Amino acid sequence: MAEPISAAPVEGHPKATDLGGASLEELIEAAWAGSGDALTVILERANTPSTRALLAALAILARGLAVIREPTAHSIERAIKASVAVHDSAQTPSWSDLIRQMRKPSTRRGISVALAALRGLGGEDVTGP
Repeated sequence: MAEPISAAPVEGHPKATDLGGASLEELIEAAWAGSGDALTVILERANTPSTRALLAALAILARGLAVIREPTAHSIERAIKASVAVHDSAQTPSWSDLIRQMRKPSTRRGISVALAALRGLGGEDVTGP
């Protein structure tokens, strides 16, 4: 079982006055070591319009990811692996090979999913094929 994270500051760790010029990695390391001052500095630095916009975008993305169920996640994993394999292949498929792939129901289903994603990106409220 994992050990709980100690809230006690680590001896020799920088205080807030020493963290002004620290990198983000150094600040995070200090925060994990229990320096509450590091968390204060991180939050102060993060209080910018661009960071707030990024956090808002991440919240929207997280809501979108919340609807993905395990079978869909496995399908996405297979799609990524297949895409990488095709991309890394030196062989370019012929037009007849591509047309032959269209006969497979899995290919047509994948194209339908891709088209639904593109319609969603285009602003359409997509609820089905």
